[in-house]
Amino acid sequence: MGDLIQDARYGLRNLTRSPGFVLVAMLTLALGIGANTTIFSVINSTLLKPLPFPGGDRLVLVWETFGKGPDNWNIVSAPNFWDFERRSHSFESMAIFDSAGRGYNLSPAGNSHEAEQVSGLRVSAGFFSVLGAKPLLGRTFLSEEETLGKDREVVLSYGLWKTRYGGDPSLVGRTIRVDGADFTVIGVMPREFEWQFWSGPRRLWVPVGYTKTDFGRGDNSFIAIARLKPGVSVAQARAEMEAVGRGVATEYPREDADMGATVSPLEEFGVEGLRTTMLTLLAAVAFVLLIACVNVANLLLARGAVRQKEFAIRLALGAPGSRIARQLLTENLLLALAGGAAGLLLAGLSTRVLFYAFKLDSLHLPLRPVDSISMDGRVFAFALLVSCLTGLLFGVVPALRALSTSVNEPLKEGGRSPRTGGHNRLRQVLVASEVALALVVLSGAGLMIKSMTRLLGVDPGLNPKNVLIMGMSVPQEEIYVGPPGLPRFCQDLDDHVATIPGVMSVGAVAHLPFQGNAGRNFQIEGQPPADPGHLPGASYTVACPNY
Repeated sequence: MGDLIQDARYGLRNLTRSPGFVLVAMLTLALGIGANTTIFSVINSTLLKPLPFPGGDRLVLVWETFGKGPDNWNIVSAPNFWDFERRSHSFESMAIFDSAGRGYNLSPAGNSHEAEQVSGLRVSAGFFSVLGAKPLLGRTFLSEEETLGKDREVVLSYGLWKTRYGGDPSLVGRTIRVDGADFTVIGVMPREFEWQFWSGPRRLWVPVGYTKTDFGRGDNSFIAIARLKPGVSVAQARAEMEAVGRGVATEYPREDADMGATVSPLEEFGVEGLRTTMLTLLAAVAFVLLIACVNVANLLLARGAVRQKEFAIRLALGAPGSRIARQLLTENLLLALAGGAAGLLLAGLSTRVLFYAFKLDSLHLPLRPVDSISMDGRVFAFALLVSCLTGLLFGVVPALRALSTSVNEPLKEGGRSPRTGGHNRLRQVLVASEVALALVVLSGAGLMIKSMTRLLGVDPGLNPKNVLIMGMSVPQEEIYVGPPGLPRFCQDLDDHVATIPGVMSVGAVAHLPFQGNAGRNFQIEGQPPADPGHLPGASYTVACPNY
């Protein structure tokens, strides 16, 4: 330990004698380490963040499957879910929630014209218990409240309760107006509970209230979530659900002939594409760090050539070559740590720029709200590890080179300068390696820019210029039910919005282009019925005439 401290002190003295070299090396390393730390910070705040629920590693999603292939999973229908729940034994509890969610119009009681739209979700009674979430105030839903007509209860998020209702604890038990109807507030969730799945966070929850369309086995409109029993693995649950799915398909051959079932970890849902992107970026910046290491190694070799006489004197005085190599590695490690500290500061600035420039707060990752890119202990540990590995990487070649230092030639009185042929050859190899790595990075960047240019040049089939969009849910829902409901809504929308100055035309659609759709099975009128379980299906969306 004493030798290590002595090496560190001697290394610091040596580095302070060459401030120009230290500055260039530190900046080079700071760029490489900072780039890697920045990307890792994004990965840490998105992909590595644990689920915000107790025992999140035991939460899984249950899917229906159809046919074969990697993407054969589907959301579930309510009847099939009930069969899954009744026949399975791997789960502690199960629940479903509406796959789409929707906006709900809130207004003070007796004044339905002062509405505020908030995002909400229909959930079954066991939804909160599956997640292990307990309300801050009141209670959550009971099983009898899932029935249509008895589903006039609402649970509020902490944020909605604070901002709209002033955090009034007496609100629990009182009624509020939701879509023009009276709902009783039965609970408020704690601040830390936030649920976002395929879109932004939900601010209220209502009972599922099964409607007539929810009772068809082909009406897949729910997502099933479950909590594994202690000791049950995902693989075991998946094997059981595959058997359960086959059993349900056998019992209902007309609707579920090709159906199966499977499970997947909740923590892995929705991050596959982002994981690939982030790992690709991390690999790219790793090349940048490797280039920085080669660059600094080249600088150290040049510096080592100047210090050959120093090494020869130490060897002549009896110092073993391994001690000199250790001294150089310690010195290089100090240099790497200094570069890592500068890189950490650079990463702190870069993450803020990334967060606001790319609007990462609007990145609706399932169950992982990106409020900020934090520099926590894991990021500091990563920066420290990368700095140490970097110090070893760029320091090992100069250290090994020092071991081969000749004792006699540098000490010859009046002798010529020590031969540098070996040094030159090694430096030429490092320069060639640096150029090769730079070409790899530049080629990848060029291909990415070319792909993005081509992507931006693709004709989407529509002209988005001067087109504004806004989200809304149908107000006063009972007015727009039944077959006449959609034409009436479209006409009312046109009457109220098209008259606004500056508006040329107005339309409405259930799903924006390239942002999803709905799907249903169908039969062709006048044609023989399809084989059981092989009804044709189609994707569709609902639109107003002027859309």
